[in-house]
Amino acid sequence: MKWFKHDTDAHIDLKIQSLISKHGVEAYGLYWICNELIGKENDKSFEIRAKNEWKIYISKQINIEEKKLEILLSALADCGLIDKKRLTKGILCNKKLQNRADEYTKKVRRMSGHSPDNVPPEENRTDKKRIEQIPFDEFWNLYDKKVGKSKSEKKWDKLSLEVQKKILEYIPNYKAAKPDKQFRKDPTTFFNNESWEDEIIGEKPAAAPPIPKPREPEIKISEEDRKKNLAKMAEMRNRLKGKLKA
Repeated sequence: MKWFKHDTDAHIDLKIQSLISKHGVEAYGLYWICNELIGKENDKSFEIRAKNEWKIYISKQINIEEKKLEILLSALADCGLIDKKRLTKGILCNKKLQNRADEYTKKVRRMSGHSPDNVPPEENRTDKKRIEQIPFDEFWNLYDKKVGKSKSEKKWDKLSLEVQKKILEYIPNYKAAKPDKQFRKDPTTFFNNESWEDEIIGEKPAAAPPIPKPREPEIKISEEDRKKNLAKMAEMRNRLKGKLKA
């Protein structure tokens, strides 16, 4: 393969965003290096079967420890960016790269009988479905209530890409309203009830304490003024008595 198509907004893909958020741009760079290596070495099956020699090659080329390389490759596989099953057998594979091949490579593949048009219809549909879905692990790790994984994954795989995106957007707000995971719905219940369509209602805020009334200022009177006031009051009483007698 001479070259392959690279979208200018590839970095905002949900799988890529998940990869970068967990492992940094180093993993993103490794992804494209793997694609370049696959395209260069095998543009027919889009996989490299040289056991683990390709790992040694990548490790030396980008100066990365083999242990860390294994971690990043597993992350690529978990995100569905490279073939997970083949990776466990020491094979580097990305069949999706055939959709990004240059025109010359596509022509050669058509002439040699390796065109996607020659793939049985059922296989074509399966590949298309796999491309248009978000990996279940993204939901599983984000929802973070790990109960009933097998049933949950089957339900997730039946959802459309649009619904999957909607769920991933809904979960952070749902978790904020239910920070204690024991009070969140089990994943299977979440799917059965289509809970991503529900209004998010958090716990009622505690009632605000009553506002205390302002205290009237205390007026202090000296002993001398108190005596004067008492004398005035006595004088007023005597005058009142005199008027009543008159």
